[in-house]
Amino acid sequence: MSAVPSLPEATARLLLLRFRKLRAYATVRPCDPQRPARKRAAIAYGYDAAVNEPTAGAAYGPGTVDYSFRRVHEANAFDQLPLITPSKLRSEARDRGVQWSPASTFKELERLDREGAFSPILFDPVDADGGNRIVFRDEGDYAPWSEHAVPERGRVVPRPYYSPWQLLYFNDAVELPKISVSIEWLLDDEQRASLRSDQRTLLGQQLEDWRQLDQEWRDVLLVLLRLQSRYGPWIKGPLLKSTVNLVRHPQSEEYVDPRELAPPFDAHKVLDELGLTLEALRAMHQRLAVHGMLGDGEDPLRYWHMLVRMAPAKQRARLRGRARRAQDAYDAAEMLRRFYYDLTGKLLLNPDDLFDLSDKSWKKHFFGKWPTLSYTRADLAVELRLRDLHPHQVHIVVEGETEKVVCRRVVEEIAGMPLNDMGVSIQGLLGVGNMRREMLRALKAFPRFLVFVADPEGDMAREVEALKRDGVLTDEATYLWETSFEEANLSDEELVAMIAAIGADRGATLTLDVHRLRTLYNQHRARPGKTKGLATYALGLARREQYGSVVASKTQLAERMADLILDDLRRRDAEVVSADRPIVEMLVSVIRAT
Repeated sequence: MSAVPSLPEATARLLLLRFRKLRAYATVRPCDPQRPARKRAAIAYGYDAAVNEPTAGAAYGPGTVDYSFRRVHEANAFDQLPLITPSKLRSEARDRGVQWSPASTFKELERLDREGAFSPILFDPVDADGGNRIVFRDEGDYAPWSEHAVPERGRVVPRPYYSPWQLLYFNDAVELPKISVSIEWLLDDEQRASLRSDQRTLLGQQLEDWRQLDQEWRDVLLVLLRLQSRYGPWIKGPLLKSTVNLVRHPQSEEYVDPRELAPPFDAHKVLDELGLTLEALRAMHQRLAVHGMLGDGEDPLRYWHMLVRMAPAKQRARLRGRARRAQDAYDAAEMLRRFYYDLTGKLLLNPDDLFDLSDKSWKKHFFGKWPTLSYTRADLAVELRLRDLHPHQVHIVVEGETEKVVCRRVVEEIAGMPLNDMGVSIQGLLGVGNMRREMLRALKAFPRFLVFVADPEGDMAREVEALKRDGVLTDEATYLWETSFEEANLSDEELVAMIAAIGADRGATLTLDVHRLRTLYNQHRARPGKTKGLATYALGLARREQYGSVVASKTQLAERMADLILDDLRRRDAEVVSADRPIVEMLVSVIRAT
């Protein structure tokens, strides 16, 4: 992958603007000197990490985009992200941690408009004839809002409307004209009089930057407004899906997807319509990505970026404060990223990738393919595993019912909770012929660890080696017994004693002894063809009249095996028991992995 491109001039200006504010804050405010220093370091890191890389190409500046709010309106671009009222703006700002509680919302918004820091998209007044007469703010200079006022509920008030995208810089519109000083400094005439000329110049420049804020963001805002009908649904939906606001069909009056009514989207035509170059588009994307990460303080969820972006938009909207403001910027960057992909077939870096100075090979290793246009549920599973949060930690594949019963009983008893609560599942293997299909089915559950336990009968050993070569199984998590599960973990005496105990519970007496069982079983195993496991063979012998007619199932025997192993673990240390019963070592490892 190519090196991370540098920040364009406009992005550098934005970060330097923030840097100036923090510098003025640190210079004028005498208390808590370390706090602004830490903030400056964070901003400087983001600035240096970007501008010290190869250039991104031609920069863009205010006035680059050849577009207007009127054209956005005429293109019905507000359907997917409708404009919002001042009261809604105030509510959304509060959710984003903006410290803004004016006595009069309208008066303060008008002041911001008058100063050039934050202006509405349009006014929706009523003309003398009683019809709507939309006034687009960018088609003229500031005029007193009283000129746009209309009667409403017994009052005469203006009706300004804003775009939700303007929340990207509303916090700056509120904070830039302010600095923080201690009460002690404020009340001390001598300290206030000691403000140097260079400090006054710096603060004056900060104020001038504030008055240019709306103009600084105008081009980005126009591009987002033009693209939101096309790409807005993707940032509003859950993982793998888009969410669209339906509109009424002009003829049928039925609600339909507005994209069905619009002409086919031609990305290259839209780029020309905006008067943008690919370099400028890429620069805008990077500006938004950096703004989300470090624009007005570090994103508190920066190191959880991918996981949060995989969450549905409705869940991300529950975030508050700086974290929510960061998501606004990432949403905007994602729209530009998809637009760039439609134009070039190439993927720009995600915000977290911009600050990952590696070659991203680790992501290719874990996720299989990187970068990708959209996250998938497979990516979500990988990300959860990387953070040790995946609910399905261990999937155990065993050969038969006996192993399932023993593994479940022992793990649940030692851990003191059900397998499901631990994120552990057990699956039986339906014979050698179905082995590969069952393995693939197990992998679909995305366990963190896949453990395989089986006897080496038939072609099992060959199949296991093939699965290891395919990367499905590993040596550490594969338990292939030399003989059988029962022989590897139980003595002949213990097996006969358990069958005898089952018979005794039913009033039957087992007359089969250990020596006779082993002699007959060795003869059975020496015969050509498929042989039975020791437990199955022993249960078959026990049913014969000559050995007591003891009828016992493999499930009953498995329960007795589990009781025996658990009793042994109560009496001896797990490491000692593991030497005699290898299955214990595997089950203890499973518990540790959870």
